[in-house]
Amino acid sequence: MEAATAVLEPHSIPFEHALPAIHIRKRAVVKRLFETLPALITLAVISFLVWGPIFVPIPFVLAILAFHA
Repeated sequence: MEAATAVLEPHSIPFEHALPAIHIRKRAVVKRLFETLPALITLAVISFLVWGPIFVPIPFVLAILAFHA
C-alpha cells in the first residue's frame, strides 16, 4: 500500500496566507514611504527658504550662491 502524499500547488494557497501578515504590513509601510518621499523632499526644499537662514545660515548662503552661479 502506498502512502498518501499531499501536493500543494503554488496557486492553491491564497496570497494573503502565503506570507506572514507582518511582512505584508512592512512592505506596505516601505511602499508608502517611497510614495511620500518626493513630496517630503519638495516641501523641505521650498521651506528651506524660510528656516534655512535661521538654523543653518552658512550652508544657506552657499546654496543660494551656488544656485545663482
